[in-house]
Amino acid sequence: MDFESIAPGVLTESDYRNYDKGFSYPIPDDWFFPFESLSTVRVFDSEDKKFKPYRMRCSIKTMVLVGCEDNAGCTMYSQWVSPATLDISYEEIALEQAFVTVDGDKYLFANGKDASRFYDLLETRNRLIDSFAKSGVEKCFELSDSLYDAGLSEAIGNFLDMLPSQMIEDFLVERAFFFYISRADLTSDAYYHFNDEQAGDCRALLLNGNNMEIFDSAKELFENLRTVIVDELDVDSSLSTLTTYLLIRRGAMDRMAPKWTADHDRASSSDDMEDFVEKAALGGEVMTSDLDSMATLTYYLMSKGWFGHDPFVLSFSSTYALVQAGEEKKKHNLFRNQLFRKDSEKSSAECVSIDDVDLMSGDEFEDCVCRLFKRMGYSAHVTQHSGDQGVDVIAEKGTAKLAIQAKCYGSAVGNSAVQEAAAGMAYYGCNKAMVVSNSTFTKGASELARANEVVLWGRDVIKQKLLDYPVEK
Repeated sequence: MDFESIAPGVLTESDYRNYDKGFSYPIPDDWFFPFESLSTVRVFDSEDKKFKPYRMRCSIKTMVLVGCEDNAGCTMYSQWVSPATLDISYEEIALEQAFVTVDGDKYLFANGKDASRFYDLLETRNRLIDSFAKSGVEKCFELSDSLYDAGLSEAIGNFLDMLPSQMIEDFLVERAFFFYISRADLTSDAYYHFNDEQAGDCRALLLNGNNMEIFDSAKELFENLRTVIVDELDVDSSLSTLTTYLLIRRGAMDRMAPKWTADHDRASSSDDMEDFVEKAALGGEVMTSDLDSMATLTYYLMSKGWFGHDPFVLSFSSTYALVQAGEEKKKHNLFRNQLFRKDSEKSSAECVSIDDVDLMSGDEFEDCVCRLFKRMGYSAHVTQHSGDQGVDVIAEKGTAKLAIQAKCYGSAVGNSAVQEAAAGMAYYGCNKAMVVSNSTFTKGASELARANEVVLWGRDVIKQKLLDYPVEK
């Protein structure tokens, strides 16, 4: 923009303070259009359905409209302020006339040069704000890393103990809460900007009555932590929201990433993330339908630096796409194997299907689950039926020792199965508890499992596993 064509502003920083909340980045000397240089601009009034005349004064930070309606000598002021970048467009409609649209509001200029200058100023403003916001994001990362490494890691671990577990383990809940955080200020929005569809989904989840208690608790805890960071650690309030989130992100990675290697006995020795995830998907270590393993893998990949500074929501989406590609490759491999199988090989009719499982007794299902885990590479055995302490199958592979309860149900599995599996894990000296069922799980069972880190395999998971690792009848 040609700044020489714009006179230095007469409105000072203090003049804007009352209506420039949230715009706390360093702004260059203010610039504005003098009244004398502008022809009358007409602004569309959506209520009266007509354009009304105004005089305009515009700066990097503020637009002021001064208008007189019906020649009554009554002056009306309107201040336009936004700390975010603006959606702008320019449309020439006739000789020396042009529309400039700003976030949906139309401004009609009789003088095309004024319209062009107004549009150029807004473009410059957008570039400045974008630059300020990106600088703010970088500063937040520096702050969060220095604070965490300087000894705040233990406090963040304590905070995670207080935070509802869904906030770091459930993708949809975490995404909705991060949406709430991102709306707080320009820096947080610049770190990750939600599109309209994502924003709509997040708002719906935030307003869902079933989730209100979780979100209200998380909001209060988050705000308390942010306040401590501002008041006791001397972090600028304009950077405090994103800095707080990044501290939680770092703590969540440190807590969740080790679970991947503990559960799967495999760390990455590859520099190729796509190859690593594909092998995990082909080996049945992770499935898109198993959100717990998806979250654990995502945090593991984040801890390896494979997603850079991306937030969990974006990293999860990338992981999901990679796992989905691996699943498609697995399906193709299975199809190809069936297509070219020899007559001597077992047909699918000779293998257990989910329909066969539905007809099994409890003992038969336990045996089926045991044989399934053997097909998956585990050493496994069925426990004695009397005094089994709530565990039906013990499966071991590497450092992983699983306590598995098998439930062949015709209705949803409830809390007791989760409680028994968790208790049995300690009894048998296992490091992971699971409940495997041909049915679904109640909401209470799912919440209890999440709180106690019990893995749930429902109907969709067991159906897919039987396809991936056929078990003979």
